[in-house]
Amino acid sequence: MALVGASERPHSAGLRVLGNIIAGRFGGAIYPVNPRYETILGLPCHPSLSSLPEVPDTVFVAIPGEQISGIVDEAGRLGVGAIMTNASGFSDAGPEGEKRQEELVGRIRRHGMVLCGPNNSGFINLWDRFCPSTFYDLPVTGPGPVCVVSQSGSVSAALSQDDRGLGIGYNITVGTEAALDVCDYAEFVLAEERVRVVMCFIETLRNPQRFAAIARNAACRGKRIIVTKVGRSEGGRSAAAAHSGALVGDDAVYDAFFERNGIVRAPDLDAMIEAAKLFSHHAPPLRPGTVVVTMSGGEAGLIADVAAEVSLPLMSLSAERITALKPDVSPYLVPRNPLDSMGLSWDKERFARIIRTLRADPEIGAIAIASDASGAGVGDQLMVNDMAHVCAAENMGDTRVVFFTNTAGGGPNRDIDAVLGRAGIPFLCGMRASLAAMGGWSKACVAFEDSAPAPARADAARFLDADEAERFAALSAAGVPMAMSLKVTDAGAAVAAAARIGRPVALKATAPDLLHKSELGLLRLNLSTPAAVAGAFEDLSAGLARHSAGPGAAVIMQPMAPAGLELIIAVRKEPGFGNIVVVGLGGVFVELLRESAIRIGPVTTAQAKAMLASSRAGQLMDGFRGEGPYDIDAAAGAIAALSDFAEGLGPQVSAVEINPLIVHRRGDGATGVDVAVERSAHSAGH
Repeated sequence: MALVGASERPHSAGLRVLGNIIAGRFGGAIYPVNPRYETILGLPCHPSLSSLPEVPDTVFVAIPGEQISGIVDEAGRLGVGAIMTNASGFSDAGPEGEKRQEELVGRIRRHGMVLCGPNNSGFINLWDRFCPSTFYDLPVTGPGPVCVVSQSGSVSAALSQDDRGLGIGYNITVGTEAALDVCDYAEFVLAEERVRVVMCFIETLRNPQRFAAIARNAACRGKRIIVTKVGRSEGGRSAAAAHSGALVGDDAVYDAFFERNGIVRAPDLDAMIEAAKLFSHHAPPLRPGTVVVTMSGGEAGLIADVAAEVSLPLMSLSAERITALKPDVSPYLVPRNPLDSMGLSWDKERFARIIRTLRADPEIGAIAIASDASGAGVGDQLMVNDMAHVCAAENMGDTRVVFFTNTAGGGPNRDIDAVLGRAGIPFLCGMRASLAAMGGWSKACVAFEDSAPAPARADAARFLDADEAERFAALSAAGVPMAMSLKVTDAGAAVAAAARIGRPVALKATAPDLLHKSELGLLRLNLSTPAAVAGAFEDLSAGLARHSAGPGAAVIMQPMAPAGLELIIAVRKEPGFGNIVVVGLGGVFVELLRESAIRIGPVTTAQAKAMLASSRAGQLMDGFRGEGPYDIDAAAGAIAALSDFAEGLGPQVSAVEINPLIVHRRGDGATGVDVAVERSAHSAGH
């Protein structure tokens, strides 16, 4: 390989890269290129690429960005296959930089080369001893089953120290991804048999669907991608007219996307490191149930709090398991999860019996042992050492065992870590990071959902231009339970229609471009007399003329729906991700609570039930303070049907929202009473 811009100047990229290539014991020829030197670090230095005794396979360009074009052309003419550069001033530098990057990529493609960078730190490949990296030091650990692919050079450098001994075989910084992106690098390393886990630090995904395919393929081969994704705020999202736009943030979309595709999300770098440690030791548990065993009632309470915060579900112990555990725990405590194993003072045999009792539970997939065994050799080291030997000696069958420290300072005790390591049991570091890692690990036991048949195509143009009564009819035909809706054209027709369907009724003025009727005073409820119906029609007609005169404007009548639990159910199209299904409390609560469950669509009825169960709506569905229970089957069916219908509409429709869907008492069904529709920005005429 050749290094253009090689230098002896302290702290220069040209010196650091050359030093790392030498320190990494690269087995090929190394050609420093700089006309100002005769030798650098003991190697002959050449004035140009053209003066080299052979054509290098790859060239690292460590010179300013505005000088790169000539080097690329020279390398291309010689037949060089790949270029790496750490230079800044490209898409990171505004419009002028973006133009410079486009020109660079054009040159690379004309010459048939590939490009790593620009504005990156190169990479470290410990497996093949090739380390063209700008980092100051190479890791002291050897290669192992873990890789790093990072959009941040600083994060990549921090992870490269590998203090936890993961064995990071590849550490790749992608820079501005001018020609190769995260997907390219992740796909490459995951194709290697020696790689099991990829840690990705990302700010954005340029090709979500390809990333999803790579992750799913990897998971099917027993490998995992663990992601720390920055940008949890919603500042990048433009305000949307429909209520669901306020409920779906960029970060929530990524959460749904990661969960759908078996990608483990870690909230921070510590959790990502511990997750990598966990996944590189253990396949995901066969069952999602996790039980934590502690040596302290106080720590048990703290673990329960933190587990809830990091989304690690702690299963409830069965009555049978509680009975079996009682002889081995304090008589003053009812066994629960987390389980305090120290209530009767320490006894190694009693701890072994507790482990055997938990192992015998067919619902428990993993047992996590919380410990105070620090690297300094203080705390509960002697007892934790006993615990480690017990778990190492026990035949745990298919039940996974994990140890973790309650505090991170000093790391896990090395002697105990060695005992556990010989038994293949990971010893994680720090309560929060460890529990967060186990949260992603426990979810990974869920098999991928089979792809559902593609929903039938719907006439999007007709649906967009239809009046509300026609939209209700289309949704009803698709299986979404909607209120009967009649278009009325004058006061007399309104009075006659009310008599026919039975008062009380609701009247509303609607148009395809009016999303929120109540805010505009275009809704009248509980009209119980002919005079009230006629007066409401006249008022609404006048209001409609003020607010909309476009096609599809109409006054619509509906029978008043029975009371129930009000939900918002919606489908929003997210570029690159597909349709996002949104479920939450609706009506007046949607603005107040801004709480919802979100999944990538379309969803099945079972998945819709799981969405409801994970939201506040699900907590109310079974009944609360004398209200309910409500018809969860009808609600889930409506959600699934709407997700299929929206999928069939294609790209012309960006959102379909029903708010509220009134869910009646169990067995009485559900009724959608209002619908809002958003056109995509590229739809005809908009």
